[in-house]
Amino acid sequence: MRNFILLFLSFLLSGCASRFILPSQRFLSPETQGGGFKTSIELHKTTAHEAKLAGGDNGIEGVSYQDISRSGYQFSSGVFDQFDLVWSHIASGNSLIGGKYQAIGGDRGGNGTKLSFAYLVGGNTHESDKKDIEFTLNAQEFWGLYGLRINQFFMPYASLGYGKYNYRAKVKKGFFSGERPRIRSDIYFLMAGGEFNIQGFIFKIETGLQVLETSKTNDKWAYSTGFSLGYGW
Repeated sequence: MRNFILLFLSFLLSGCASRFILPSQRFLSPETQGGGFKTSIELHKTTAHEAKLAGGDNGIEGVSYQDISRSGYQFSSGVFDQFDLVWSHIASGNSLIGGKYQAIGGDRGGNGTKLSFAYLVGGNTHESDKKDIEFTLNAQEFWGLYGLRINQFFMPYASLGYGKYNYRAKVKKGFFSGERPRIRSDIYFLMAGGEFNIQGFIFKIETGLQVLETSKTNDKWAYSTGFSLGYGW
C-alpha cells in the first residue's frame, strides 16, 4: 500500500514541470584562443541528467534521475593571450558564463603541455505552462584542464571538475501546493578526450565519469560520451 501511495504522489508531481537538467560534460579543453578576440563556436551532442522531484510521506523528498539526449553550444573569445571569456549552454538547462585562464603553454599554434583553470556561473528562473510551479536553478562550476598538444592537428586532454547546483521552487497549485522544495546537487566530473584541428575546424570527442550527490537522494554514478564540432577564427 505504501508503495502505491508513493507511486501516486510521484504521478502528481509529474504534471507540474518539476524537472531540471544537470550536465554530464562541458567539452572544455585547456588551450585559450590566444588573445586579440580570436573566437570559436562549437555545437555539442551528449547526454544530460534530468532530475525530477520525487514525492514521499513527508512531501517532496529528493529527486529521481533519467539520462536524456541533449544538444548544446559553447562560445569562447580570447580577451588576453592567456584568458578566454566562455559561454556554455545545454538545451533546457542553464546558460553559464565565465572565464578560462591558461597557466602553462600557449595557444593551438604551439605544441607541448597545456594547463588551464576555468570558472563558470549562471542561473535561470522558470514557470510551468500551467502556472502551477516556478523555480530558480543557480549553478557554479570549477574546472582544471590538462592537455598535451602532439602537433597542430591533435591534442589529447583530461579535465577534473566540480559543479554546485541549487534548485529552489514554489508549488502554487495541486496536491503539493505551498511546498517550497530546496534541492542541492553536487556534481564531480572526471573526463578525457581528444581535440582534432584542421583549417580552423575543431572536432572533440569526450568521455568520462560523473558522480551526482543530491539532497535526500541516493548518489548516482554515470558514464557519458559525446562529441563537439566547431570552427575558430
